[in-house]
Amino acid sequence: MASYVPAKKNTAFVTYVGLVSAASGTVLQANPTLTEGDVKVAIDDGAPANTSTLPTVDADFTKRVKLSLSSDEMNGDNITVIFSDASGSEWCDLILNIQTASKQIEDIEENGMSTAQETKLDELHKISGLDSNNPMTVTPASRSAGTVSQVISGDGETTTTVTRQ
Repeated sequence: MASYVPAKKNTAFVTYVGLVSAASGTVLQANPTLTEGDVKVAIDDGAPANTSTLPTVDADFTKRVKLSLSSDEMNGDNITVIFSDASGSEWCDLILNIQTASKQIEDIEENGMSTAQETKLDELHKISGLDSNNPMTVTPASRSAGTVSQVISGDGETTTTVTRQ
């Protein structure tokens, strides 16, 4: 099953809600009726529009409503879903705000670093001469270790500049 933690920007999203019965005000509505116009989505404070897919009552849980938003509907930083019973009599209004992110939990490595961060740390490890599998080679004009190469310039007495190639 796909992860939705956190909701990813410009990626289809599925979540579930319960709609409170208008009659009781405290109990979730069993098998709520949802019709065109009952559920709207607003992207980044834009004008609300009908969702492209009408939410459905989950067959296994009669009080659980499945909301599926398309990648287009999720293409914003703040996605606001407005549930408002067009007939106004079966269930209470509900607003659900979804804040999106560019990455999800699965995008983060087990050690908490991104691939780019791991690469930079590995390169620092090598160019510091700390990787015994990639010994550092130093000449008067260069320094290299593994895939990292640097050029050494200057007069060697008052100014020395080290630049990555």
